Amino acid sequence: MNLCENEESIQYFITIEKIFIEGEGPINKMGMSAVYFNKYIAVFGGRDEKSLISNLKSNEIYLLNIVKRIWEPICLYGFAPSPRWGHCMAYINNKIVVFGGVTGERFCSSSVYELETSKTN
Repeated sequence: MNLCENEESIQYFITIEKIFIEGEGPINKMGMSAVYFNKYIAVFGGRDEKSLISNLKSNEIYLLNIVKRIWEPICLYGFAPSPRWGHCMAYINNKIVVFGGVTGERFCSSSVYELETSKTN
């Protein structure tokens, strides 16, 4: 499918391809955040369609190795951010920063969490 009307003025062409990912990743969610760092995409929080009624949020964290195309297990030390959706994430100085979102206590939380990133091997 070609969506370009005037190819002569286009400087970049992007090819889109759906890829197969191995392993167990997050269930379908809305309002989660994702951030790229090194060769990973970290996915955090969100809520599934069933939680629209019950208002259940998630604080699960998943790592997608985009080179190997596999979901990798992680080990958390310390306290995970509280369950939330609609938050923002950024990768700054080897840390994932989680900001805001809708939690059980606050509609728009202004809490900030830092998640240190390190690899065991």
